[in-house]
Amino acid sequence: MAATSGKEYPVGLRYGSVFALTSLGIPSATNATVYEGLQFTGANAFNLEYPDPRKIDHPGDDRLMATDYMPPIESATATIEVSRYDMTLNSFLTGVKTFAEQDQTMMLWGTDAQGDEPTVALFLYQQSLNGVTKARNWRYYVIPACRCIPKPAPMTADQTNVTYNVTISPTTTALWGIAYTDAINGATEAAIIEGHSEYQPWIAAWRGDASATDFSFSATKQAKATTKINVWTVTDAGVVTDVTGTATLATSKITIAGPLPATTSIVALYEIA
Repeated sequence: MAATSGKEYPVGLRYGSVFALTSLGIPSATNATVYEGLQFTGANAFNLEYPDPRKIDHPGDDRLMATDYMPPIESATATIEVSRYDMTLNSFLTGVKTFAEQDQTMMLWGTDAQGDEPTVALFLYQQSLNGVTKARNWRYYVIPACRCIPKPAPMTADQTNVTYNVTISPTTTALWGIAYTDAINGATEAAIIEGHSEYQPWIAAWRGDASATDFSFSATKQAKATTKINVWTVTDAGVVTDVTGTATLATSKITIAGPLPATTSIVALYEIA
C-alpha cells in the first residue's frame, strides 16, 4: 500500500453526500448503527467558485508605488448538479417535511422556513491518477460547514438536473472534531479540506449507547485494510481523542474497549475496498 504523492490528475464526480451535524460540527449519528449521511445520487458536477484575492494598488507620484494582496471578503460558493430528484434529501436541506396524500409524496417550496436551512457538511470525491506513478488514486473535498439549498427542477424535453446552491463558511475544526493548528496544518481556520487517497475515501459515524462496543461499517463500505482507518471519539463536552492506535480495528468494524457512553460519538475516515 502506497502513500499518495500529493500530485493528481483528477476527473469526474464519483460520489457526493451531505451530513447532518451536531452542535460540535461532527456528523449527527444517533445510535450504534453506522451513519453515512445522505447521498446525492446521480451527481454530475460540483462547480466550485472560490473568490479571488483582493488586489490593492498603492499609487503615488503619478505612478504605481506597490501592489499588495488581501484575502477575499466573500465566501466560497458552489453548485451541485444532480440527476435524481430526492424529496428526502431536499426536504432535509430546506428544513421542511415531506407529507402524503393517499399514496402521493409531497413537499413545499418557497416557504416561510427559507433562511432557516440547516448547516451541514459536504463530502465529495472523484477518481484521479497519481501524478507521479499514474496509479489509480482518488481526490476528495470535505466541507465541514455550509448551507446547501436545492432549487426545484424545471420540466423540459431534455434531461434536467436538480441544482443545489452551496455557501461555505470557515470553521476551526475538521468534520471529525480535531482543531486545526499552526503547527500541524499551518492555519487555525479553514473552509475546505482537500485530500488525496489511494483507495476510495469514506466517512462514517456512530453514537455510543452505553452498551455497544462494536461499531460496524456498512456491508458495502468495508475498509480496504486496517492501516487505512483513522478513528476519533468526540464527547458532548467537546473532548476529541484519536483512538486509531488504541481501538481494535478490523476491515468490518471498530471495537472500543468497554461500552461507549451515550454522550460520546465516533467518527471514522477510512478507505474502502
